[in-house]
Amino acid sequence: APALAPVSLQPLLAFASKKVPPTVVDHLPNWTHHFRQVWDKLGHVPNARPYGKRVRFLAKTDEEFRLYQRYVTNLEKDTGLFWFTYTSLMEHSLKLATRELPVDTDIAKLEEELKNRGYEQEYIRPIQARTGKPGCIFFVEIRQTLGFQKIYETSELLYACPV
Repeated sequence: APALAPVSLQPLLAFASKKVPPTVVDHLPNWTHHFRQVWDKLGHVPNARPYGKRVRFLAKTDEEFRLYQRYVTNLEKDTGLFWFTYTSLMEHSLKLATRELPVDTDIAKLEEELKNRGYEQEYIRPIQARTGKPGCIFFVEIRQTLGFQKIYETSELLYACPV
Protein backbone atom coordinates (compact mmCIF):
# COMPACT_ATOMS: atom_id res chain seq x y z
CA ALA A 1 0.00 0.00 0.00
CA PRO A 2 1.32 3.48 -0.82
CA ALA A 3 2.33 5.71 2.05
CA LEU A 4 -0.30 8.24 3.03
CA ALA A 5 0.63 11.79 2.11
CA PRO A 6 -0.01 14.47 4.71
CA VAL A 7 -3.50 15.85 4.21
CA SER A 8 -2.24 19.37 4.84
CA LEU A 9 -0.63 19.39 1.36
CA GLN A 10 -4.08 19.47 -0.22
CA PRO A 11 -6.62 21.95 1.18
CA LEU A 12 -9.54 20.00 2.57
CA LEU A 13 -12.08 22.36 1.05
CA ALA A 14 -10.32 23.23 -2.20
CA PHE A 15 -12.37 25.34 -4.56
CA ALA A 16 -13.40 23.69 -7.79
CA SER A 17 -12.82 25.38 -11.10
CA LYS A 18 -15.75 27.33 -12.50
CA LYS A 19 -14.90 25.87 -15.92
CA VAL A 20 -15.05 22.20 -14.93
CA PRO A 21 -18.50 20.81 -14.04
CA PRO A 22 -19.08 18.54 -11.04
CA THR A 23 -19.50 14.78 -11.37
CA VAL A 24 -22.35 13.54 -9.17
CA VAL A 25 -22.79 9.90 -8.10
CA ASP A 26 -26.35 9.20 -7.03
CA HIS A 27 -25.61 6.53 -4.40
CA LEU A 28 -22.06 5.53 -3.47
CA PRO A 29 -22.02 2.91 -0.71
CA ASN A 30 -18.71 2.65 1.11
CA TRP A 31 -17.69 6.05 -0.21
CA THR A 32 -14.53 6.10 1.96
CA HIS A 33 -13.19 3.10 0.03
CA HIS A 34 -13.84 4.86 -3.28
CA PHE A 35 -12.25 8.11 -2.07
CA ARG A 36 -9.16 6.07 -1.21
CA GLN A 37 -9.14 4.50 -4.70
CA VAL A 38 -9.40 7.93 -6.33
CA TRP A 39 -6.72 9.29 -3.97
CA ASP A 40 -4.34 6.55 -5.16
CA LYS A 41 -4.97 7.51 -8.80
CA LEU A 42 -4.77 11.28 -8.23
CA GLY A 43 -1.88 11.36 -5.81
CA HIS A 44 -3.79 13.68 -3.46
CA VAL A 45 -7.07 13.84 -1.59
CA PRO A 46 -9.96 13.98 -4.07
CA ASN A 47 -11.98 17.16 -3.99
CA ALA A 48 -15.24 15.33 -3.30
CA ARG A 49 -18.01 15.71 -0.78
CA PRO A 50 -20.71 13.29 0.34
CA TYR A 51 -24.09 14.91 0.78
CA GLY A 52 -27.04 12.76 1.67
CA LYS A 53 -26.76 9.56 -0.36
CA ARG A 54 -24.98 11.37 -3.17
CA VAL A 55 -21.32 12.21 -3.66
CA ARG A 56 -20.16 15.24 -5.65
CA PHE A 57 -16.68 15.22 -7.19
CA LEU A 58 -15.47 18.78 -7.83
CA ALA A 59 -12.56 18.69 -10.26
CA LYS A 60 -10.08 21.57 -10.44
CA THR A 61 -8.59 20.59 -13.81
CA ASP A 62 -9.76 18.87 -16.97
CA GLU A 63 -7.43 15.95 -16.23
CA GLU A 64 -8.96 15.49 -12.79
CA PHE A 65 -12.46 15.72 -14.31
CA ARG A 66 -11.60 12.98 -16.85
CA LEU A 67 -10.14 10.80 -14.08
CA TYR A 68 -13.36 11.11 -12.04
CA GLN A 69 -15.39 10.27 -15.16
CA ARG A 70 -13.27 7.20 -15.95
CA TYR A 71 -13.52 5.99 -12.36
CA VAL A 72 -17.31 6.29 -12.09
CA THR A 73 -17.80 4.89 -15.61
CA ASN A 74 -15.85 1.78 -14.64
CA LEU A 75 -17.79 1.62 -11.38
CA GLU A 76 -21.05 1.90 -13.33
CA LYS A 77 -20.06 -1.10 -15.49
CA ASP A 78 -19.14 -3.16 -12.43
CA THR A 79 -21.91 -2.20 -10.01
CA GLY A 80 -24.62 -0.47 -12.06
CA LEU A 81 -24.52 2.74 -10.01
CA PHE A 82 -26.07 5.90 -11.45
CA TRP A 83 -24.01 9.04 -11.99
CA PHE A 84 -24.21 12.20 -14.07
CA THR A 85 -22.28 15.31 -14.93
CA TYR A 86 -23.04 18.61 -16.56
CA THR A 87 -21.37 19.72 -19.78
CA SER A 88 -18.70 22.33 -19.43
CA LEU A 89 -19.56 25.83 -20.59
CA MET A 90 -17.10 25.66 -23.48
CA GLU A 91 -18.93 22.61 -24.84
CA HIS A 92 -22.18 24.53 -25.15
CA SER A 93 -23.05 26.05 -28.50
CA LEU A 94 -23.66 29.76 -28.79
CA LYS A 95 -27.14 30.41 -30.18
CA LEU A 96 -27.62 33.55 -32.26
CA ALA A 97 -30.32 35.16 -34.34
CA THR A 98 -29.54 37.31 -37.36
CA ARG A 99 -32.15 39.65 -38.73
CA GLU A 100 -32.79 41.55 -41.94
CA LEU A 101 -31.34 38.90 -44.25
CA PRO A 102 -33.72 37.77 -47.01
CA VAL A 103 -35.33 34.37 -46.50
CA ASP A 104 -33.84 33.13 -49.78
CA THR A 105 -30.26 33.83 -48.62
CA ASP A 106 -28.00 30.94 -49.61
CA ILE A 107 -27.13 29.09 -46.39
CA ALA A 108 -23.83 27.90 -47.92
CA LYS A 109 -22.76 31.53 -48.41
CA LEU A 110 -23.72 32.37 -44.83
CA GLU A 111 -21.72 29.33 -43.60
CA GLU A 112 -18.72 30.46 -45.67
CA GLU A 113 -18.98 34.02 -44.33
CA LEU A 114 -18.99 32.77 -40.73
CA LYS A 115 -16.08 30.42 -41.45
CA ASN A 116 -14.07 33.27 -43.03
CA ARG A 117 -14.59 35.28 -39.84
CA GLY A 118 -13.23 32.41 -37.74
CA TYR A 119 -16.46 30.90 -36.40
CA GLU A 120 -17.31 27.20 -36.47
CA GLN A 121 -21.00 27.02 -37.26
CA GLU A 122 -22.91 23.92 -36.23
CA TYR A 123 -26.38 24.75 -37.49
CA ILE A 124 -28.11 27.43 -39.56
CA ARG A 125 -31.82 27.65 -40.29
CA PRO A 126 -34.02 30.43 -41.67
CA ILE A 127 -37.10 31.29 -39.63
CA GLN A 128 -39.84 32.90 -41.68
CA ALA A 129 -41.55 35.90 -40.11
CA ARG A 130 -45.16 35.62 -39.06
CA THR A 131 -47.84 36.30 -41.63
CA GLY A 132 -48.08 40.01 -42.27
CA LYS A 133 -44.62 40.73 -40.85
CA PRO A 134 -41.75 41.48 -43.22
CA GLY A 135 -38.26 39.99 -42.98
CA CYS A 136 -36.62 36.82 -41.83
CA ILE A 137 -34.46 35.69 -38.95
CA PHE A 138 -31.69 33.13 -39.30
CA PHE A 139 -31.09 30.91 -36.31
CA VAL A 140 -27.34 30.21 -36.06
CA GLU A 141 -25.45 27.96 -33.65
CA ILE A 142 -21.68 28.35 -33.44
CA ARG A 143 -19.11 26.47 -31.39
CA GLN A 144 -17.57 28.52 -28.59
CA THR A 145 -13.98 28.84 -29.75
CA LEU A 146 -11.27 31.25 -28.65
CA GLY A 147 -12.45 34.83 -29.26
CA PHE A 148 -16.08 33.91 -30.00
CA GLN A 149 -17.23 37.05 -28.13
CA LYS A 150 -16.23 39.17 -31.15
CA ILE A 151 -19.36 37.99 -32.92
CA TYR A 152 -21.37 40.37 -30.71
CA GLU A 153 -19.53 43.28 -32.36
CA THR A 154 -20.58 42.13 -35.84
CA SER A 155 -22.88 44.62 -37.51
CA GLU A 156 -23.02 43.15 -41.02
CA LEU A 157 -23.04 39.77 -42.69
CA LEU A 158 -22.92 39.16 -46.44
CA TYR A 159 -22.62 42.94 -46.94
CA ALA A 160 -26.06 43.50 -45.40
CA CYS A 161 -26.91 45.55 -42.29
CA PRO A 162 -28.06 45.28 -39.55
CA VAL A 163 -27.32 41.90 -38.02
